[in-house]
Amino acid sequence: KNSLRREIKFKIFIKNQGNLYSWLRNSPLKKSYSQRQVNSLYYDTPNLEFAASNLSGESSRIKIRARWYNSHPNSIHNSFCAPNTLFTLELKRKFNNLSDKIIIAQKFIKKNETFNNRRQNLNLLFKEKIKKYPILINYLLRDIVFIRYDRNYYEHFEYPDIRLTIDKNITCSLSNISHKAEMISQNFDIVELKYPIDHELKAKIMMQNFPARA
Repeated sequence: KNSLRREIKFKIFIKNQGNLYSWLRNSPLKKSYSQRQVNSLYYDTPNLEFAASNLSGESSRIKIRARWYNSHPNSIHNSFCAPNTLFTLELKRKFNNLSDKIIIAQKFIKKNETFNNRRQNLNLLFKEKIKKYPILINYLLRDIVFIRYDRNYYEHFEYPDIRLTIDKNITCSLSNISHKAEMISQNFDIVELKYPIDHELKAKIMMQNFPARA
């Protein structure tokens, strides 16, 4: 229970961005980090069971991904192959709009690698580390899709565990393609509110005049 937090997403269309930033200026939120590029490689079954459960909104669902970050904009494929990159394998569990996150493993790769070599090395690490998780060992899993976006971070002045992120320029690419990515957020950004469940009332008060619905 102590590790659970509530996560609520909002789609903000470009035409409504002015309302969002006007609300931000009058909110108790401050920018907490510089913008950075968030990259993920998602794993799923051949039938995309995890994706289907998330799209259908099942009450209990999971996501598995390798995640890494860039301070400066880069294509997802170049960042994936870059040297001196820290990869974190994560298991994300969701229960309605409550969630927690388990770090399965981390690996820092110093050298530059080809796309296929980097993908193979991460898959080997993934297969080795998930053996200790009974929830995963019965699935036939493989890497499916890359997702990248530019993220801005905000936190509450008084309660820094209440956080809000804004994701822009969301792109995706199939994991077996090393050169092509498609923009999937041409006319919207994704805003996500995150907070521990014991901050429920404080977060609701803060979001009373938020200019969008989840």
